[in-house]
Amino acid sequence: MFSIRYFGYAAVLVLLEKHILFDPGIIKGEPLVNSRNIQPSYILVSQASIEHLGNAGAFPTQQGSILLVSKQVHDVLRKQGVHGYSIDQIADNQLIEIGANISITGYDIPRGGFLAYQNFAFFVRSDQGSVLHLGHAKETGSLAGSKPDLLCISVAGKKKGTFNPDDAVTATLEIQPRYALPISGSEQQTHQYISLLKEKEVNIIPISISVGESFTIV
Repeated sequence: MFSIRYFGYAAVLVLLEKHILFDPGIIKGEPLVNSRNIQPSYILVSQASIEHLGNAGAFPTQQGSILLVSKQVHDVLRKQGVHGYSIDQIADNQLIEIGANISITGYDIPRGGFLAYQNFAFFVRSDQGSVLHLGHAKETGSLAGSKPDLLCISVAGKKKGTFNPDDAVTATLEIQPRYALPISGSEQQTHQYISLLKEKEVNIIPISISVGESFTIV
């Protein structure tokens, strides 16, 4: 059992023995997550766009967090002055043990669109449960049938280089999580995804929460 807190767009805080924050983006010039108030142990960034990377570089300075990112994001953060032990690079299919019986594996799962940013999905496994955050993937790749306890899946559509609600349902059925949290989409896209998934009458529980709300995975 573990809890999550949703900050909007693709930003999700997972409260395991070590707190893990995904994609603390900046939307319309405003950080989704206040780096002075939230103290994650690790920050996982799926891609270098501002909507996903956001103010991630501020957390190591203010909270002592460690960033775990792809080479592309690593290069961007180095240019921002983030160096040393505060940032680790992860390769495709690389598994990293971070302590407290928690492991993190990165997967290079592409995003759609010409000259799109490299997209990394992250699979976090622990004794308390597992979380798969796809970032803005356009396919499930090797993660089909991976059965995480929680899947964070974008429903923002082709303009964002990722699944629309209908395609997100198909991807969810391929991955087979216990719970599914739609991220990044509009209110209409989120509701459409949840309705379509419920119509499938499968044992996957869609999560409907607003920005700032928490949910417990049991």
